[in-house]
Amino acid sequence: MSKSLIPPVVLDFGATVFYRGRRHIIQQETQDFETVVLLELESGKLLQAPITELTSAESLPESTHKDIYVQDVEKQVEAERKFEIIKPLLDNPRCTFQDIQNRAVEVGIHFVTLYRWLNLFETTGKISVFMRQQRKGKGVTKLAPEVDKIVTDTIEAVFLTQQKQTVSRVIREIEKLCVKAGLEPPHQNTVRKRINALDAFRKTKARKGSKAARDSFAQIKGHFPGADTPLSVVQVDHTLVDIILVDDIHRQPIGRPWLTLLIDVFSRMVLGFYISFDPPGNLSLGLCLAQAFLPKEKWLAKLDIETATAIPTLNEHAIGLRVRSVPRMEAERDQEFFIDSKPRFDKVCRIGLDS
Repeated sequence: MSKSLIPPVVLDFGATVFYRGRRHIIQQETQDFETVVLLELESGKLLQAPITELTSAESLPESTHKDIYVQDVEKQVEAERKFEIIKPLLDNPRCTFQDIQNRAVEVGIHFVTLYRWLNLFETTGKISVFMRQQRKGKGVTKLAPEVDKIVTDTIEAVFLTQQKQTVSRVIREIEKLCVKAGLEPPHQNTVRKRINALDAFRKTKARKGSKAARDSFAQIKGHFPGADTPLSVVQVDHTLVDIILVDDIHRQPIGRPWLTLLIDVFSRMVLGFYISFDPPGNLSLGLCLAQAFLPKEKWLAKLDIETATAIPTLNEHAIGLRVRSVPRMEAERDQEFFIDSKPRFDKVCRIGLDS
């Protein structure tokens, strides 16, 4: 259901809303634009709930699941088991993240699974939502046997060759053979999905050769040259994190952040990091270096992280190991930060902070 078809939540006094899988009536309108006072119809209890967790009672979709009593008994038992696990959380109007974690530990499941069950139940408020419907025909081709054989043979003979024919050429060849055999050609997307589903190693080996396949997919063996001791070689790399951050109030997407890491090759220890929405550049690398060089007691205290002993800085590690030269820094794109000489360690700190 698209967002445009879902009616907005009415926050007027006496309006009916849906909260944590139960119907409630608004008893007091919002004063801070963040929470409202609700009356639970079943128990008659008053509770305060955040507006962001309310949904319109009229927007609930009709359940597409069959009646719970006419379905498989084993599925029914499993659905009731899941409901009994989340029931204490549904009954707690002030349920917190810590409550969910404690409940997850108590029942022996991951808290993310518990979150998913809660969100799934709140879509309809019915136990039958946990009774999955098996998709019929999943993974089974719907092509006629004759057409399926033509598609398979053509992909083998035309696409999986070192001539590196295009997908369009394969599609044209399949259409030509089907018309010649008096069969209806498959849709172009069907052929494209079949080619995309091919094993990547097999595809590369057939089109580019065994060496290219080994170089791309085989495990790299051997030792990184020069990384014989801690801090002998330090690598800097940037990656676009595979998450989308949202704002705290309206839950609207902001974007994917960039993560810059400073990693010691010998120990694989992360010496420093920096997260930002800005693309990689001098600023992100400089701040990542600064975070690795400088003491971390204040930073840990700001995050309420207690440590038994003081955290040594990168410079203190080097002194303890009697390293007289700076670790070799390797960065792919930030060549102005590449350090290949052997200056004093404190001078390198100033280079990373002043740049």
